[in-house]
Amino acid sequence: MSDPVALWYWRHHAISFEIYDSERDAAGAAVYMEDYEQGSPIGIQFPDGRTVHLDDWPAYHEEEERRRAQEKADSAKRAATPRPTRKVLDPFEGRAVTVDDDEPVWLGKPAPGS
Repeated sequence: MSDPVALWYWRHHAISFEIYDSERDAAGAAVYMEDYEQGSPIGIQFPDGRTVHLDDWPAYHEEEERRRAQEKADSAKRAATPRPTRKVLDPFEGRAVTVDDDEPVWLGKPAPGS
C-alpha cells in the first residue's frame, strides 16, 4: 500500500487540498478536475513534506495520457458502431437537429420525412 498524498489545487479563487490514499488516486482526481473544470491542480505533497508541481509530476502526465488514449479508443468504438438516430425540429426555431433514437419521442417536433 502506498502512502497518502495531498493534492493541492485552486478552486473558486482559493487554494485548497484533498487527501488521497495514493499518488495514482490523486493523479486521477487531478486529471478529472481539469477535464471537468472543477479546479486547477497545483501539485502534490507527500507525508515527508516533499512536493511535486503539476508540470513535473510524472503520475499526472501518465494518467493524462492514459485517459486521452481511453477517450480515443472509446470514440473509435462509438464511430464503428453508430447509434440509431432520427431528425427532429427544435421547438423554438424549427431547426433540424439529429438526436439518438432512445431520446424521448416527445422531444422536439418530428421533422418532415422522418
